[in-house]
Amino acid sequence: MPYKQGMSSLEPDSLDSSLVTLANLYSAKMGVSLWRVGHLAANRGAFFVDLKEKHRHCRTDTYLRVLRWFFEHWPEDLAWPSDIPRPEPPHTL
Repeated sequence: MPYKQGMSSLEPDSLDSSLVTLANLYSAKMGVSLWRVGHLAANRGAFFVDLKEKHRHCRTDTYLRVLRWFFEHWPEDLAWPSDIPRPEPPHTL
């Protein structure tokens, strides 16, 4: 998945924090719980709660999969955080 410039850190805490930020913004915008966003984006209700409370870290492949989910479901009227690299849309021929 191609990224725009700006991926400053691949540390687990940084990746986890990025996903929690996206989940909090999405949750607030859509009026759903963090638990519901976990079900939708990661197929696990406690996913973002566990990341937020530092009970676990996500693997890189999980980070990329969840980031892709946010990219595909992000509301058009909600700004993507500037400090989180946003995946570019797939190129079509």
